[in-house]
Amino acid sequence: MNLMVICLATVVLASEAAASENALLAELLEKGVTMSDGSSVRLPAPTMPDALGADGQRAALGKIPDARHPVEELLRKSIVAPFVLGIRSLQTPAGQSPARAVDLWFVAYGDWDALSSKEFVDRLLERGEPPDADSQVSRSGFLDEAALAKRKIDVRPKRDQEERYSYGTGVLFDRVELSTALHVLLTRGPGSFLAAARIDPRFNGDPEYPNQWRSMARDLNNPQKVAFGPPQVYTAAGCYGKVTRLAQPAGAIFVEYHLVFEEPHGWFKGANLLRSKLPLVVQDEVRTFRRRLQSLAAKKQ
Repeated sequence: MNLMVICLATVVLASEAAASENALLAELLEKGVTMSDGSSVRLPAPTMPDALGADGQRAALGKIPDARHPVEELLRKSIVAPFVLGIRSLQTPAGQSPARAVDLWFVAYGDWDALSSKEFVDRLLERGEPPDADSQVSRSGFLDEAALAKRKIDVRPKRDQEERYSYGTGVLFDRVELSTALHVLLTRGPGSFLAAARIDPRFNGDPEYPNQWRSMARDLNNPQKVAFGPPQVYTAAGCYGKVTRLAQPAGAIFVEYHLVFEEPHGWFKGANLLRSKLPLVVQDEVRTFRRRLQSLAAKKQ
C-alpha cells in the first residue's frame, strides 16, 4: 500500500470530523519533514483553501502549474480526464539529503456522501498489494487500540478531529520494499476533508510495525524468488491530501495530494525512476479513484 493510497483513503474517513485546524498539517507547512542530515523541507500550502465561492475555486484551479491542460480540460467529466503531476528534486538546507516532492491535482465526479462511505474506503484500501512471501512484514491498514496501548500511544477522541495510526508495506518499482507507520490527523472544513500524515519515529525498530526499507533483487532464473538487503530505518516522509467539493460543475470533487520525502541513494542507485515510472502508477490510481467513486454513486440511484 503506497503513501498516496493511504492518504486518499484516510482523507475520506474524515467525514465525521468537525471543522478544525489541522495541527499536523500546520507542522508540515511550518516545520516540514526532517531529513537524515537534520535539515527540514516544508510542504506547500493547499491549492484550494476552504470557503471559496465558485469564482474563487475556478481561480485556484487556474493556478495549477500545467500549461498543457486548461481548466476546462481538468474539469472534464471523464475517467480519462487529465491530471496534473509535479515531481521535484529539492535542495535541502544542509545540502546532503536527496529530497523529493510530489504534487498531484485532479477532479473526479460522484456523490459527496458516497465519498466518505465505508464501502468506498474499503475498496480504496484493497489497492494495496500483499507483501512478498519472504517479507518480514505482513500487515497493512489501521492499528487498533490494543496495538497502540502496547506501545503506550494514547489517542483520545476529540470532537473536532480524528486521529489514526496506519501501517503499510509497499514495493517501489520492484527495487525497494518500504514499510512505514504513519501518524494521521483528519479534519473537516466547510465542504472539504483533509488528512495530514507523517512517519512516526516511535515505530523505529518496532518488532511488528518497523519503519524501514530493504533493497530487493529478484533471481533472474526464478522471478518469484527475492533476495532482500538488510533493513534500514526510514522516517523522512510527510504528506497530506485534501478533497474539496466544487460549487461548479455539479458533482465535481477536487483532489490534491502533496508529499515530501527523502530518497536514499540505495533505493535506485541514482537512477531517475521516479520521474520515468511514477506517472503511469499515478494514472492508474487516479482512474481507479474516479471509476470507483462513479460506480458507488450509480448504486445509490
